[in-house]
Amino acid sequence: MNRCASKRKHRGGFTLAELLVAATLLSIVMASVYTLFHGTVRVLQGVDPQSEGVNFDVYREARNALAIFEHELDNVEARAAHLFEGEKDEITLFTLSEPMQLEDLVGRHMMRVRYRHNRSNKTLVRDEALVETALPKKPPRGRELDRERIKVSKREDFVVAHNVRDVTFTYVWMPKPKPGPKGAPPQWTEPIRASRNRERWGLPQAIAIEMVIEDPTRRGKRQTITTTIPVRAPNTRWTTAYLEKQLGGSIL
Repeated sequence: MNRCASKRKHRGGFTLAELLVAATLLSIVMASVYTLFHGTVRVLQGVDPQSEGVNFDVYREARNALAIFEHELDNVEARAAHLFEGEKDEITLFTLSEPMQLEDLVGRHMMRVRYRHNRSNKTLVRDEALVETALPKKPPRGRELDRERIKVSKREDFVVAHNVRDVTFTYVWMPKPKPGPKGAPPQWTEPIRASRNRERWGLPQAIAIEMVIEDPTRRGKRQTITTTIPVRAPNTRWTTAYLEKQLGGSIL
């Protein structure tokens, strides 16, 4: 009986070789977990511009933000041209585009989109709101625009670019070319560059954007990104007289 009990007791333990194998496997698993965790932390640090050791390409992020803006400008609602307005550091348009808030919305929708520069946080912010009613038509001359008719959903804010020191929007108007002599091409006319675009002015022919980006990994290093995006929506405001009258006091 004592012999049988001794054998059962011996079989219930682990040999030294088994312990060594188990320790080796555990070391391999823990090393893999650490490598995966460390890699994940590095990826998160690369994406989060506020984290230390940031290595995210801020210039690529800025270019992506400009690509989003160009896409929405391409889909601007021409019938809402009289609602288009902008200043040097912000711009508001009505566009048929995909919302960034995707929890309840799928596909393209008519939205009011505003891009603005937050100087304190050095970010380019895009806020969107879904248009819930028909947009008001342009009122006759002398009448005020009824903005109360524009019903939109709750505004959602999204940061589309970080480390943005400055943003400048310039509104480019191209006067109608002057006719040349018979058989000759039209004469070139210089574009008019405005520092703002007032409501009811309509859509300019292009928007020039200048963004000054700071590199958080190299203190003091900046890069300026400039681009001019044409407005492809139809526009009837092409007469030189109209431009001189409306933009006379706002030329850069």
